[in-house]
Amino acid sequence: MGTPDGRPGWATYLAQEGYRVYVGENQLAPTLIAQYDVPGDTASFNTGFDLVRQTPPDTIDNVAYQYKYTVSGLKDGFKYYVAVTSFDTGTPDFESLESGLNQNLALAFPGPTVEEKKASGRGVTVFPNPYRVEARWDQGQKVRDHYLWFANLPPRATIKIFTLSGDVVFETDFDGATYHGTSARGLYNPRTDLDVDPPSLSGRTFGWNMITRGGQAVATGLYVYSVEDKATGDKQRGKFLIVKSDREDF
Repeated sequence: MGTPDGRPGWATYLAQEGYRVYVGENQLAPTLIAQYDVPGDTASFNTGFDLVRQTPPDTIDNVAYQYKYTVSGLKDGFKYYVAVTSFDTGTPDFESLESGLNQNLALAFPGPTVEEKKASGRGVTVFPNPYRVEARWDQGQKVRDHYLWFANLPPRATIKIFTLSGDVVFETDFDGATYHGTSARGLYNPRTDLDVDPPSLSGRTFGWNMITRGGQAVATGLYVYSVEDKATGDKQRGKFLIVKSDREDF
């Protein structure tokens, strides 16, 4: 690239240097947790890419991925924003430039995987149990923004929630391949989660916003759930406790 009068432009000297990984609960300011760049120059940390290189590469949806970075220490059920940016070497006249976070910002909720379920031997669970309104992940938000989690679900299932007297409070069909958190505004809300696609989930978790099938917020109490595996017909049952506050603003 050159200038209009034919002189070499600054872009001539810029070269791809490396990548940065960001993860955090704040969409506007996720935390930089890793950086890998080309070794052998005076730019950045010269870490190279051997630590994240995959041989052979993973192929997902017919796309080969040469590098992989695993983020540890994340909490199941919490909302995290994730992004990977690229940056160049810069020049003596221009500082290094970095791509914007929003270019590939993604929303994800960690959850137990199929392998973890097999290793633990645990069936369907509800967490947090007991659920106390204004848990850390939904503190200060409105009733429809609250949610609790069903985990270790079959790939396809029917979820039913009852009062202790047997009245059906809520019922839904779950498909882990297509579920993206649309059951709870607190999980994904296009109005507030701007420029972010629906979240990635484990395929075995479902978020319930504690709104009945009649559109009302559930009351404090003990509830019974039933989960039926659509493939096998097997049923799992359990109980969970909800402790509500006096605030009922939708």
